[in-house]
Amino acid sequence: MQACGKLTIYRPIQSFPSRPEQCEDKAWQESSYTASLINAIRARKEQLTPTQWEDLEVAAQFVFGKWASYDEKPRSSIEMTFAGMADKFLFSPFREKFSSAKFSFTPEQVTHEHKLVILDTPVLACGRETARLIQILIKLVFQRAWLRHSYKPGCCNGAMLVQDEFQMLMSRFESHFVQVCRSSAIAPIFITQTILNLAEEMGESQPGSKTKAFLNNLSVKIAHNNSSCPDTCRYMADLIGKKYQYIDNFHAGSGGPGPMHSSVGAARQLAHIVEPIEFTRLRTPDGDNPLAEAIVTLGEELFNSNSNCKSNYLRVLFSRDT
Repeated sequence: MQACGKLTIYRPIQSFPSRPEQCEDKAWQESSYTASLINAIRARKEQLTPTQWEDLEVAAQFVFGKWASYDEKPRSSIEMTFAGMADKFLFSPFREKFSSAKFSFTPEQVTHEHKLVILDTPVLACGRETARLIQILIKLVFQRAWLRHSYKPGCCNGAMLVQDEFQMLMSRFESHFVQVCRSSAIAPIFITQTILNLAEEMGESQPGSKTKAFLNNLSVKIAHNNSSCPDTCRYMADLIGKKYQYIDNFHAGSGGPGPMHSSVGAARQLAHIVEPIEFTRLRTPDGDNPLAEAIVTLGEELFNSNSNCKSNYLRVLFSRDT
């Protein structure tokens, strides 16, 4: 993973020319980090693609032309805006992780070398926002690199992206990533307690179109016991669907002083295949029982149930010991 950060970027900004004619000054060219950087890149012209060379020329025209001709006040405002945005990279732990210009692992090692990368940035030790930002920055590097790779069957082993407490690690890139990552042989696994956690991160007070559209891109849903969130239970029940079922009814009463009368019957009504309350009754592990019960649904995929009937959901047991 390439680490650059504020120190690498801000150094050229500090040595931009302050007036148009300054770029012709030999003393400035010898002392300016920006000038030495651009000249060093130009010396490698044969190693650059035509597009990269054109990008360099556009950048040089901006630095030596537009930036140098700006009035001092708007120029200083731009510098302060960037400095305020990137100031955190001057301090620990961002300085060590992102501003050292050193790296020891790459996204390609996961997909091509069977490497496992574990990000462990404790929230209690670093603070919620610091821990969140560190992990999102690294995750975005991996996500973008994986999507840039032109995957062909057999070219690599692919990868899994496992995120516990996923609601803390969401970014604006997430929806796009889950829509296209399958073509790059990446399997995302997102773990969260309730659907409300995702709705809050997407700016919705209740699970709405954004939350449900995101979840629709995740084909496999695994629901464990959830006794604290009716919205999550209802969402899973709606996802599995409804069908017409016979609902029993009983009536008893008396129209006067005569004997009471009663009637028993049944009526077909549209009801959940799995009622929301069933998700609060799923077995949980304890000191004697290592098994956790779950209900799994896979979109339109049908499972063979114990009654030899096709079903769009399946009750399974996961062991915490394996």
